[in-house]
Amino acid sequence: MFGAVGDGFADDTVPLRNFLADLRDNQGRGDMEGKTYGISDILYITGARFSLEATGSSIVPASSALLAGIQLGTTTDILNNVNITGLRVERPSYSDNSENIGIKLRNVANSTFTDLSSRDSKYNLKLAPQSGDRIGYNLFLNAKGYCGKLNIWYQPTGDGWANENTWFGGRLGCDPTRTQYNLSITGGIASNENKFYGMAMEGDAPAWAAAYIDGVANTLDNPRLEGEWGSTAAIIFGPNSIRNLVTTRRFDAKASDSGVNNEFRGPSTSWSYNSPLKRGNFCIWFDASGKPRYKNGLPASEGDGTLF
Repeated sequence: MFGAVGDGFADDTVPLRNFLADLRDNQGRGDMEGKTYGISDILYITGARFSLEATGSSIVPASSALLAGIQLGTTTDILNNVNITGLRVERPSYSDNSENIGIKLRNVANSTFTDLSSRDSKYNLKLAPQSGDRIGYNLFLNAKGYCGKLNIWYQPTGDGWANENTWFGGRLGCDPTRTQYNLSITGGIASNENKFYGMAMEGDAPAWAAAYIDGVANTLDNPRLEGEWGSTAAIIFGPNSIRNLVTTRRFDAKASDSGVNNEFRGPSTSWSYNSPLKRGNFCIWFDASGKPRYKNGLPASEGDGTLF
């Protein structure tokens, strides 16, 4: 494959760049042959209407100083209408001193990604991190991020946005010594209408949370919240969050909410006083006896407010 060695030790940066350029120019189907490729510089994937098969292959950055292993799209070149399977970045070690990224998504649209994966980067999958980036209308199947500070981070900046992407399944693995959130959605209105269905979020990080949501109208449907989150809320709605919805079947899951009109629904915590239904300034919740209560403002206790 364009002279790449694929033993995980040789520097295959140039052969891989040539391979990806040929794939972009000829809009065909490329196969990474299930090998492990060492790189010393970032790989850029751009273009349209091609298919890349990378199942069984790994991209291994030479050091944590390499700020990104793979970048999808650039400032001027969008990645559009492609199908990529099995793309994986595995760093040999983790470094909290470097702002490194496993897979950076900059301008990506109308594409399908299956088994996208990154391990031991500080930010494993990072979306729209630079001004002007556009991430929209993509489908992510079984994405994985392990042992990062943030495993998936929506970070639209400036006039960038990350909207209307759909995620099915997948697994985000927490390292208790480093993980802050498995999923972090920031950017307010610039991160809206993203949907996550059945994503597993592994815990045992009592100081942190499974997900931080500070966008608009995003849905986290039945995430598999695994492990222990201690007294910390598993879900945190940030101050710029509006009309987000989280549903879970885990009985002891909690949410904290400093946004507007967010909803957290669980089998025993739906509309509790610490996770009420919000309508404008009014909050509605059920007390221990199952009676509905309301208050203009946040309730301070289960018995606060007025009975309906």
